Amino acid sequence: MQTISLEPLTVQFGSIQKTIPYNPHSTIKALISNVSVALKISPSRLRLTYRSGDNKKPTALTNEECTLIDYQIPAGALINAKDLGMQVGYRAVFLAEYLGPLLIFWLIYLFPNPVYREFLPGYVKEKTNPTQYLALFMWTAHYGKRLLESVFVHKFSHATMPIFNLFKNCGYYWGFASLIAYVVFHNDYTPPPMPFQIAGFSIWIICEYLNLRCHLHLASLRSSPTDTKHPIPTDPLFRISVCPNYTFEILGWLGFNLATFTMNGILFMVAGFVQMLSWAQKKKKRYISEHPEYPKNRKLLFPYII
Repeated sequence: MQTISLEPLTVQFGSIQKTIPYNPHSTIKALISNVSVALKISPSRLRLTYRSGDNKKPTALTNEECTLIDYQIPAGALINAKDLGMQVGYRAVFLAEYLGPLLIFWLIYLFPNPVYREFLPGYVKEKTNPTQYLALFMWTAHYGKRLLESVFVHKFSHATMPIFNLFKNCGYYWGFASLIAYVVFHNDYTPPPMPFQIAGFSIWIICEYLNLRCHLHLASLRSSPTDTKHPIPTDPLFRISVCPNYTFEILGWLGFNLATFTMNGILFMVAGFVQMLSWAQKKKKRYISEHPEYPKNRKLLFPYII
């Protein structure tokens, strides 16, 4: 019988080697399942890589629908297995990281005195101005939309992620939410001129709709929540950039900042731009790898710019 030799990379496996049956037509999903049984570890914690003789960089076996032949893995090959550690569901992470900012904004709005008195003894909240109500509405609508999308729209390529990401993502979103809300609801907050507020709100509402349209289209490309394929998006918006959903997310935060104008909000937008630019680069690389016909000159986020 032909076999594939496994050499786990993680310390707890040490130099243990296991052998599993080799079937060239077996899918990567089946391979992961066999490795999981052999190593007595959950499939969600496994990352498999294969290094061919003429390739110095190992190839991650991430497309579970592909077969061993697709990855050109011969009999007797060495597959490296790595334990990714404790995992948590993607949807659970999304719900946690989006619910936090929503609650934080409302808590600071509803109970300002206890919050500000931690830093300013004797603080008494004055009357909320219209721009603060506008900020509350925009923030609530945005994160309410994100929560609904996480439950009813998004279909994830991976079922889980390392549990560390839960704390990292929540720290990022919850931290910025606290900083922005603290400034927006403070008595000393100064609203921008009305034309900026009108322009910002107009940009924001258009971008929220277009961002939702992108997400609905991406979800429609997958036949089921467990479908992990990455087909090329066909909506006209995806001719604008590789990831127009990121484009409109960034422009939506630009609208929010024009309408509210806080330095913390601008920093949040810039940090989001840097992160989404990195994600867009990875998505473009994956599209080109899986679909050679994908336009290589398509910009990542903004036409003719980047």
